[in-house]
Amino acid sequence: MARDLKDLESLGLNGLLSCQAIRCFYPLPYMPNAMGDLLWNKRLPARQHRAKIMSAAFGQQADEVEAYFSHLVAGFRSGPDYEHKTLGDGDAADLKKMQQMAASTERYRRRFGALAKRERNPVVRTSLELVAIHADQANRIARAHLAGWRKDRKALRALRADYEAVRRRMLEDFSPWVDPLAAEPAQHALARAEKAVRG
Repeated sequence: MARDLKDLESLGLNGLLSCQAIRCFYPLPYMPNAMGDLLWNKRLPARQHRAKIMSAAFGQQADEVEAYFSHLVAGFRSGPDYEHKTLGDGDAADLKKMQQMAASTERYRRRFGALAKRERNPVVRTSLELVAIHADQANRIARAHLAGWRKDRKALRALRADYEAVRRRMLEDFSPWVDPLAAEPAQHALARAEKAVRG
């Protein structure tokens, strides 16, 4: 987003419209801030700006949150920027790598959940809780793909039942920040895996 906004004129645009709803802050607050701040000041150093926003949201854990998202992008993405191919796509399927992503996202979910419980600053605590939810969603996506590839109907039924309960709780407890559409990637992964098993 920051890169595109700095190149807005060369992209043939002279402005940008966005609703800037608070729920677009999930899982990170950076994109809406980059959009707003760089629209009026393209000379703003993107790296310093991001560090400032991430520090305001995540306090001393900002670097760890950055490491999580970098890990996630490197692990799930398959192909160059803007291609939008992921590890779960048919021709990019990689069992070992998906198993590694399932394990690492579970570790991150526990880590950010534990950090949130100890955090006294309410803004940082909520931000860490949102990243823990994100890691949980990423973990469910990885496990759904793995169960689908193994054609494990029992595991998929258990994943579906558990996810329905968790999704309702997530959308109730975090409704000011998490849009219901945030639940769709995990739902799609489950539906896709279930379809492959029925296939």
